[in-house]
Amino acid sequence: MISLVLIFGIFFGASCSTLFSTTENPKTYLENEELTKAYNAVEEQLRDNPGDTELLLLRATILNEIALEKEDPADRHPDYKSLKNSTDEVRFQTDRYNSKIDSLLIKSWTYEQQEGVKLLQQDNPDQIQQNSDRITAHFRNAITLIPDSTVTYSLKATTHYKSGNTDKAIQTLESGRDHGVELGPEYTEKLAYLYLESGYFEQSVSLYQELIDAHPDNSKFKHGLVNALILKEDHEESVALLKDLIDQNPERHEYQEALAAELYFAESKAISKNIADQKNFSSQDIEKIIERFDEISSIYKGLNLESSRSEESLFRAASFHSHAAQQLHMLKESSSNADSLISEKNREFLELSVIYWQSLTEIFPDSVQYAEQLYMVYRELEMDDEADLIYRQLNF
Repeated sequence: MISLVLIFGIFFGASCSTLFSTTENPKTYLENEELTKAYNAVEEQLRDNPGDTELLLLRATILNEIALEKEDPADRHPDYKSLKNSTDEVRFQTDRYNSKIDSLLIKSWTYEQQEGVKLLQQDNPDQIQQNSDRITAHFRNAITLIPDSTVTYSLKATTHYKSGNTDKAIQTLESGRDHGVELGPEYTEKLAYLYLESGYFEQSVSLYQELIDAHPDNSKFKHGLVNALILKEDHEESVALLKDLIDQNPERHEYQEALAAELYFAESKAISKNIADQKNFSSQDIEKIIERFDEISSIYKGLNLESSRSEESLFRAASFHSHAAQQLHMLKESSSNADSLISEKNREFLELSVIYWQSLTEIFPDSVQYAEQLYMVYRELEMDDEADLIYRQLNF
């Protein structure tokens, strides 16, 4: 029996020795940089031993070398994808090779990311656009190797954005979220902003709200949400948030101007709807509307815009007072209540608009638009001498 075992052992050993000597050795090919032969040899061995972790790891190493020999980063992607599949299979079976796998993946990920960043950091925007496919290919390779790299998703999205392809930038960041990548507040805000810029207001509001829920004291996120709400024309919500921002940042005059505008839009929308519905405004309704208009006028007055010489701010203030007067005129036509109060406030807002239109015509004497606006207000106020003077100036 012992002799039989010995004979079998000798026979088995001889068989293995013969097999090893006749089978091509992928490691030898790899050492000699004969990569195609190395790959073919390891594939042949894997057909006989499909779950062999050492062979799978060797296959990944060979694929990495094959990939790095290719000049175009887009051509490397299939090799990296196969490489990653091999390392994932090894990790599934054992954690024994984790450090080797990490080293392999990080080395190639670093190379791809650095090459992409070099091209992205070019000063000439035209070069970035011309090289955008190559840059994004580098980042795509990096994501394939390490799929949970937040910074790589961001860099790829930035490349698309700088190339003028906002939708692809959005798709990149969405893809990260869909794959379970924790973008973090910085990159979530980037996605919210891209939604906003592309007109996806619902999605932008949702993401900004998500950020504020997690960071309730962050004024930057609130600022983003206000912009999204304003563009979404959700005036009531934007008013509440703007008041909060003004409490936190009383020196930020742009928040007060935005509040004045949103208060007016909200009130104007309600008035127009009620007029369309043929609502009969009560005296109390009219008093509330005038109270809101007075609140808005007080905001503009408190900003002391006449001395700021800001065209945009002065134009907003002038437009508000002119439009408020028009709204009150419409109310007078559709309601029999509070006629005297409406007439009084109508004139008051027209007179206040004159202050701002005059400032604009003084700062921009060549502007026909501002001169015409002032002329029309003068006519409504029956300030005929002033109106005639402007008319002569316009027709000189």
